[in-house]
Amino acid sequence: AITPGTFEDVVEFVVPELQKQDAYPTEYAPGTLRNKLFGKGDKLPANHKAANYRLAGVRV
Repeated sequence: AITPGTFEDVVEFVVPELQKQDAYPTEYAPGTLRNKLFGKGDKLPANHKAANYRLAGVRV
């Protein structure tokens, strides 16, 4: 990949061919990347170190 156009070419030409061969997903499971990678839910558990660092005013 040398130029931005190269990436666009991959998306336009290569991905559809891979999808025809069932080698690239056509849709994704719902949820966050955290849940997809670790399968432990979309949010941190309350006892996790980082759970105390929430943005003020953001409902979770």
